[in-house]
Amino acid sequence: MGTIKDILKRAKNAQASFDSDLELAIKFVADDLLYLQREKQLFEGLGNDGNIIAVYSRATESMTEGIQGIGYPKRAGSPMNFYASGSLFKSFSYRFEGGSRLEIFATDAKTSELVGRYPTMIGLSPENTQEFNYKFLLNALRGAISRHFI
Repeated sequence: MGTIKDILKRAKNAQASFDSDLELAIKFVADDLLYLQREKQLFEGLGNDGNIIAVYSRATESMTEGIQGIGYPKRAGSPMNFYASGSLFKSFSYRFEGGSRLEIFATDAKTSELVGRYPTMIGLSPENTQEFNYKFLLNALRGAISRHFI
């Protein structure tokens, strides 16, 4: 394990490397972040405020009648799952800026139109933010920091 002086030196190294350790931890759990956004939230019709974004109308149910596959059938009164071709879901990514801001975004051609109509569709809900921070990111960060002490 080493002397107290060695441990202190490693702790100072860990502190100096915190920003890069955080970035490494975020890269490690990026798939979990995007899973929470896409499958656990948007596909369920939940916005970043934790509420249902919108529900399907009878017209949508009629237009999509008989279509099978992921995201179908679309029933009147059911939460919108925003899944049609899958291009929106595939376009989700993230960026980590300035060592402190983690942002989810989508690059699909319809993203700006959809966000204009449904402003809460991108970003984690409070529940999913807590799950990401404490279940995924914290554990990854512990792993990244622990490498300084091994």
